[in-house]
Amino acid sequence: MSFNFLAPQITLGVPKFLGFAEDLLLHTFSYPAILVKYPYKKLYDAFYESAASALDLAEVGCVGGEELHRQLRNEIRTVVKESEGTVTFAALEKMTLTKSVVYEALRIEPPVPYQYGKAKEDIVIQSHDATFEIKKGEMIFGNQNFVGKDPKVFENPEEFVGHRFAGEGEKLLKYLYWSNGRQMDDHPTAENKQCPGKDVVVLMSRLMLVEFFLRYDTFTVDASTVLLGSSVTFKSLTKAS
Repeated sequence: MSFNFLAPQITLGVPKFLGFAEDLLLHTFSYPAILVKYPYKKLYDAFYESAASALDLAEVGCVGGEELHRQLRNEIRTVVKESEGTVTFAALEKMTLTKSVVYEALRIEPPVPYQYGKAKEDIVIQSHDATFEIKKGEMIFGNQNFVGKDPKVFENPEEFVGHRFAGEGEKLLKYLYWSNGRQMDDHPTAENKQCPGKDVVVLMSRLMLVEFFLRYDTFTVDASTVLLGSSVTFKSLTKAS
């Protein structure tokens, strides 16, 4: 394990004219793992011991289960058959459950959970029950894990619900902020910080899901949490019948 996993976020608070030297020292070269092995181990143990409920959720909820797998493969294979065996953009748009499952996965575990930015002007931000005034130049921090699991917006927010964004559930897309902007209505521009690859991420995720269930009926996995993210290991794959 390299010290550089955390080094890009570390600063010694030196004056700006020494910033180059600090960057060269902290952010350029890999340091021997032995230097941080002990504190990393303490951090790892703390995460591991506190993650029991999250791991249980991953094992029984986030995988979806055989019933969701059955619904997905039926939808995917039916639509592809109607499209003469071809996966097209038009066919993908007809796969409402498949689309919803991708959105739900991004809600449960956003690929970039934290965002930072400085206010370009004085602004006022409102939550459900409070108002916050932010001055120009102040730093703003966003945690997508809280946003995507807001119990006032999403019913059973800690549970993976494959059909959450299907049908009437599409209205909830305006509350989905995994890309540092609304999934519905907002679009990446040079003037905002929304992920420029937002649409590509969703498209590729849907394609991967479609190709998977064209080849397999179901699967089982072991899901766990490691220091820097999640780990999923396939235990079994059942080929398409």
